[in-house]
Amino acid sequence: MTSTTQLDTVLDKDDTPFRRFTPLELRGLLVDGEELAVFDVRETGVHSRDGHILLSVSLPLSHLELSIASLVSRRNTRIVLYDGGDNVLAERAAKKLAELGYSNISILSGGTAAWREAGYELFTGVNVIGKAFGEFVEHFYSTPHLSVSEVKSRIDAGDNIVVLDSRTLPEFQNFSIPGAIALPGAELVYRFHEVVKDPNSLVVVNCAGRTRSIIGAQALIDAGVPNKVASLENGTMAWLIEGLELDSGKSNFAPLPTGSALEEAIAAANRLKARFGLKTIDKQTLNHFQNEQDAGLRSPLALAQPSLYLLDVRGQEEFAAGHLPGSRLAPGGQLVQQTGQWVGTRNSRIVLVDNADGVRAAITAAWLVRINWAEVYILEEALTGENSS
Repeated sequence: MTSTTQLDTVLDKDDTPFRRFTPLELRGLLVDGEELAVFDVRETGVHSRDGHILLSVSLPLSHLELSIASLVSRRNTRIVLYDGGDNVLAERAAKKLAELGYSNISILSGGTAAWREAGYELFTGVNVIGKAFGEFVEHFYSTPHLSVSEVKSRIDAGDNIVVLDSRTLPEFQNFSIPGAIALPGAELVYRFHEVVKDPNSLVVVNCAGRTRSIIGAQALIDAGVPNKVASLENGTMAWLIEGLELDSGKSNFAPLPTGSALEEAIAAANRLKARFGLKTIDKQTLNHFQNEQDAGLRSPLALAQPSLYLLDVRGQEEFAAGHLPGSRLAPGGQLVQQTGQWVGTRNSRIVLVDNADGVRAAITAAWLVRINWAEVYILEEALTGENSS
């Protein structure tokens, strides 16, 4: 294994080349358990079409200056950049990062071409890890699913059935299954009892394809709802393939839970905390984490401290109405499927912010620990009147 000293960047005042890693060396870094940010600096379309390294994040050179500070806040984080193979884009990105004060920058020599030649796999598409995780979840938990024809026949027969759409609100408003209710991501468990009053109702969770349907259905099962729950196999895509019509422009979004519905949601969150050993911290501990982070920001040569990502898992309107200073909006369901959109550093520290009840944070944390994220914490009593802005 390459030593930590050898991992230092070798860019000096004479602009000598950045350190190069071979595919074998990068593969070792990806499994050593230490913080690491690996970025594909090609355009996102190329990243998706031509294939990318599984644990890397798409960060096009054209977006680098706008996005890097939120993806990698600690300036001495180990960063490895790659492109399609000629290293031209990677070199330009490395120089730009150095100008921005990042001090531990390396390049994968030969990029994806060398990675493939070394016998390692490249993955096409977007959100590959999230999609693969969804398939694993369905297989591991035997998450029930129903075909479009089964669901449509039950709806037509007047069966006691509720369809919950786990996609984002803009997606739902663009097109949706007739009669469906929008409950994006972590909102499924949070608002469930506000809209599903009959424990005998069959609940079907849909998305556009598979992943969010599976994750949403399994989240409800994990939460212990009394209803039978299934995912809609292949989602709205299959609905269209069957020649069925979708609604457009609907805004059938479930309200925030109150009374017994909120009590049920909190009880579900507590069960998840116990089952998965979810960790909570108070504001004093968060302040300590932030002070550690600030030390690294002030001095790139400071003793490495864990990178901190303070992420608010509520909805956009709630976030806009008031949020914890320094936090970023990362709705729970989207964060699980698209972690790299908010978190650029693997093996870093994530603190989840939610309303005082913490239900959506618990749902989100329960998934993040199952994708083996190193440190995940729920901030207790995160948002009260005196600490939101």
